[in-house]
Amino acid sequence: MRTKALHWIMPIALSGGLLLTGADFSAHGWVGGKFQTMGKDHARIRLDGRVYVVPKALAQVLAKVKGLAHIMLKIDKDGHVIAIRRPNLVSGSVSAVSATSITVGGTTYSTTPQTAVRYGPFSLNLSAIPVGSTATLQLHDGTVARIFLKTDANLPPEREVQGTITALGTNTITVDGYALTVASSVVVRGDAVTSWSQLPTGTQVSLNLNASGQVTVIRVKHPTHVSGTVSAISPTGLTIGSTTYAYATSVRVRYHGYVLTTSDIPVGSTLVAHLNASGQIDAVLLKSDSGLPASHHLTGTISAVSPSTISLNGYSLTLASQFELEFKDATSLTTSVAPGEQARVSLNSHGQIQALEILMGSATANSGS
Repeated sequence: MRTKALHWIMPIALSGGLLLTGADFSAHGWVGGKFQTMGKDHARIRLDGRVYVVPKALAQVLAKVKGLAHIMLKIDKDGHVIAIRRPNLVSGSVSAVSATSITVGGTTYSTTPQTAVRYGPFSLNLSAIPVGSTATLQLHDGTVARIFLKTDANLPPEREVQGTITALGTNTITVDGYALTVASSVVVRGDAVTSWSQLPTGTQVSLNLNASGQVTVIRVKHPTHVSGTVSAISPTGLTIGSTTYAYATSVRVRYHGYVLTTSDIPVGSTLVAHLNASGQIDAVLLKSDSGLPASHHLTGTISAVSPSTISLNGYSLTLASQFELEFKDATSLTTSVAPGEQARVSLNSHGQIQALEILMGSATANSGS
């Protein structure tokens, strides 16, 4: 435990030399707060939202006091500062908190309903102080006037938190290890959800907190790219791994120079998907595709023929609306091409057969038919 003994800095009567600006003078006596030095010819002290302006002569005296962080002012009934002193400060670990007291460094100190609690940018209630945190108490007349938390396991040091949602409660969201209370007026940005509780765990977010430490804004941070294996498809989106992504209004699909549609993406293929600002897929780069060869040219044995498709080397290839057939001067597949024949095909940019050549020496060609 570290205690700074109470001692006077300058118990002087100022007779109006130090005035309270914009104040309600109905409350007078000793008040305390954080000391701020402004400029070279004056000082400003902000206590409980009220500003005390110190003239040049007194500011120069205050500037010489080393390590001055907090200060006590005595205000008379007319709103004039009549004395200045350094407050009692006690620092240590918080071991207990109740509605009327706080225990720091093994000693219990009484609090009042007016006891202010600060932690960085947050103004808290006494009940929000976690046991185990470190704090500095500002004492006056045997009670705690202010509490300045140095650590708080329940709140981040800033009013913005970025990370991954790891848990959702009835009115809490856990991000970066902090279980934060969500304000009833919370706003969700960057995702089409009707309630913040619909956000799945694993979502990347940025949270804005108010002065009480409650979440007021949730910004969903979608990754620019996702990669993996397609485990499910639907007309409106696809599932990569275990996460389902919706399609944007327009989606570009590419595979080794092919320009495809989303209906051409097979389950089991690997890909890299680009997401727009709303987390929707607007572009897909297939890295593997069981339905198309990597090359636009393919040679092999025909295993099946239909009026619109040919199966070759395990690929079921669709015929383009106009294609070239080189063999016997024929134009009908069902009468001219048969399974077992050797063929060479050329595919267009959509993966469709645009040229089909039956190779000499195949089964049908050798039969002389």
